[in-house]
Amino acid sequence: MRTKKMQLSEHIGTYIIGTILLLLAAFLLFPPFPTEAAEAQSITLKDATARLSIGETKTIQVDYSKLKGGYADLGITVSDPSLIQAALHDAGNSQAVLTIQAKGFGTASVAVYAVSNPAVVSYAAVYSGMAEKGEVYTITEGNTLITVYDDRLIYYNTTLTGKNGATLAVKGIGLERSKGIDNLKVTGDLLQKDTKLPGLNTFYACFYDAAGNLIKRQAVYASDPISYNELTISWYLPEACTKIILE
Repeated sequence: MRTKKMQLSEHIGTYIIGTILLLLAAFLLFPPFPTEAAEAQSITLKDATARLSIGETKTIQVDYSKLKGGYADLGITVSDPSLIQAALHDAGNSQAVLTIQAKGFGTASVAVYAVSNPAVVSYAAVYSGMAEKGEVYTITEGNTLITVYDDRLIYYNTTLTGKNGATLAVKGIGLERSKGIDNLKVTGDLLQKDTKLPGLNTFYACFYDAAGNLIKRQAVYASDPISYNELTISWYLPEACTKIILE
């Protein structure tokens, strides 16, 4: 009888230890969700966009209350230093101030991130020197004209030089927007016709994305004007195009 009791006690002990080990393994493999949530970090910008005139500055509030390392763990970087400058200052109480200044024409971004873990990051898109929504204006930069829209820039000279000597004196330029397809139209006086292709004149435009990469260089072909010398040429703009240079 004594032996049976001892065997029963051993079985019970083994069962209890096994149960504890199973519970411990389950805890290690599947930790409680609140623990993960408590460890989540984030950086929050009050504004996600900034539209600035050249030389203008804007401040954006940064909340780093959910960043373990605090202000000392914050870093900033800009996508194009030739377009914008940015600086970060601590305002206390888990708040910082991001100051952005516009330097050149174009679109760029500024990132505020955790130095210890760059995956914790927040971005602000910056439209530097771009027009207000729905507005357009033209400025000069040396011998170049720049027509500025809210989402893209068009660079050109008063006279376009095409293939085989074709030249066009620009009188007007504009964007037509329809069902998501943008069309650039240029009107002007044809000063010189193509010397090798009678009746057909070729002009070129280069299209760039926000990072400054050339999307494509596209030719447009226009017949000689029927009356007078006025000519209209047009290009369909590729997606993601933010900068156009007319040759």
